[in-house]
Amino acid sequence: MNQKEFKPVFRGDGTIDPQCIEQAGLRWVKTWLARRLSGDDPFVPLDKRVDEDPDALIVGLLRDAGLAHPSSALISKAVLSLLDQSAERAPDVPPYFGNTLRLCQQVRIPDASVWFTDQLTKIAKAPARMEKHWGGIEKTKEILYAAVVQSPGLPSAASLKAWQTLLKVSQYTTLALAGLSRSFDDQVHHMKSWWRNCSPEERELELNQMVFTGLKTDGEKTVLAILKTSGESFTSDLKDAINRALTENGAHRAYSDSGGDSYSREALYGAIYGAAQKPEYVLAVA
Repeated sequence: MNQKEFKPVFRGDGTIDPQCIEQAGLRWVKTWLARRLSGDDPFVPLDKRVDEDPDALIVGLLRDAGLAHPSSALISKAVLSLLDQSAERAPDVPPYFGNTLRLCQQVRIPDASVWFTDQLTKIAKAPARMEKHWGGIEKTKEILYAAVVQSPGLPSAASLKAWQTLLKVSQYTTLALAGLSRSFDDQVHHMKSWWRNCSPEERELELNQMVFTGLKTDGEKTVLAILKTSGESFTSDLKDAINRALTENGAHRAYSDSGGDSYSREALYGAIYGAAQKPEYVLAVA
């Protein structure tokens, strides 16, 4: 890259003017992104004093400009090109691939949606083969983490079926839950299947985080209402775990007796009278 070809224009606050990216053209943007996301930017050098992430500048630029800006469209096309090149070279991916995924995990890249849906579908169909293709389970998880942002499992989305399949795969079930959920209500809807497939070492910690986020976002009253309405069919161990998570986060329990059978007052009265006992004494402690 010849530094005389183009020089970024900075605004008064020190950020790059998106307009100059548009003027640079797609070829320059692709080359620039490949170098920057590899950790080598001759135009806007990385700040080594604060260990600056190579993707941070691009994330800020996209959020500042907005998806409708022409510069964002150029960056989006350039990112898709980097992803395509990475898929062709896998498992020996280019040095920019990790930071390209980090970028996609933080901000929407419209042109990348189809790429992530395709990878998501392939992983759902043959997890072991795709793990080998990408060089291990950790890199595969990073792709899925980005797919949560780029290809969420909305009701009408092409990615929905793949996320539903991955919900049943132990090592990917928590990522699938994230891909299928836009709210705490969504999480509770899929929680029974997630709990069944998630590893015991992981699920209590993840459940605690879900409850914490739900309480912070929706409030205790809404969270308890969702759990009581949608969680009646939950297993006793899941109900117990939810109660523990709520208590640890300073909220009331959702289920009064998650481990035992539930009886109505009418059924209790019938049993009491049948045994010739006085209900006013028994029901006081029932």
